[in-house]
Amino acid sequence: MLLEVWVLMLKVRHLILAVLLSFALPAAAAPSDAEKKQARALMEEGDAAVAKKDYARALEKYQAADAIMHVPTTGLEVARTLLAQGRLIEARDAALAVTRLEVNPNEPEPFVKARAEAHRLAGELAQRIPSLEVAVTGADAFELRIDGRLVPAAAARLPQRLDPGDHEVAVRSPTGKAATKMLTLADGQNEKLEIALAVATPSASRATAPTHDGGAAAPARTSPLVFVGFGVGAAGLLVGTVSGVLSLGKASDAKGQCEGNRCPPSAQNDIDASKSWATVSNVGFAVAVVGAGVGVWGLLSSNKGTERPTAARAEPVVGPRFVGVAGRF
Repeated sequence: MLLEVWVLMLKVRHLILAVLLSFALPAAAAPSDAEKKQARALMEEGDAAVAKKDYARALEKYQAADAIMHVPTTGLEVARTLLAQGRLIEARDAALAVTRLEVNPNEPEPFVKARAEAHRLAGELAQRIPSLEVAVTGADAFELRIDGRLVPAAAARLPQRLDPGDHEVAVRSPTGKAATKMLTLADGQNEKLEIALAVATPSASRATAPTHDGGAAAPARTSPLVFVGFGVGAAGLLVGTVSGVLSLGKASDAKGQCEGNRCPPSAQNDIDASKSWATVSNVGFAVAVVGAGVGVWGLLSSNKGTERPTAARAEPVVGPRFVGVAGRF
């Protein structure tokens, strides 16, 4: 019902405005006849959009008409449409802009009424616009953002005028403490939001241990010997296992050709291959044992925060009757 009354009033207003736009402005400031015609067309399109509750389109048309005519009646429609969208702060600013228009000595009665209506609307909206005061604990200085908009530092502790609805409040201190809260403001609500800043989580930290002489210790870390030793040990174990299997296979082939301890010459190649693979297998297992020992040594020497050698090297050594490791630790 209210919408139908508003639409009817808009039609009546449009008829009056069509006449006013023809001769209301002083000659020095009057738009051309073509501009007046364009403004009337824009107001009609705005009225049609309001009838369909398409307030975004209506606002666009009314603002365009007001930019041409800049009279109280067009400015008032801009304020009313902003109010219909829930944009109370902008609506009040538009209404105040109408009240500040220069008063012409012989201006028509509709302009006088539009100016009075704008004054009334601005006063009403001043009571309806919510306010939010943010009280921050845990930091002397902080950055305040409301709905992503940075609030100037000088005004961060003062009440902020906001439109009704949902809002996001984010606070951050220079030291990295931060907090974000959501809240909903109703018409005329004056809210005080308290935010306690939490300690920011360090992006990275390292543990250190004191040295015996009281100086700074090296950061605790795993010794490279762990990776070298167990890597060599794993390789030795693999070689020992594979070559052992091959040695057993060749021995089985040779045994199949022999009778007791007597073997034909054709079996000699399998016998020699079996012995060779057996030697390689033994060497592989020996290297695995040495590598495991180096890895264990590395584990024992890790995470002590003490000075470590500048280089470590371990190399397996195989001789005619000796298998071992040579290196410098």
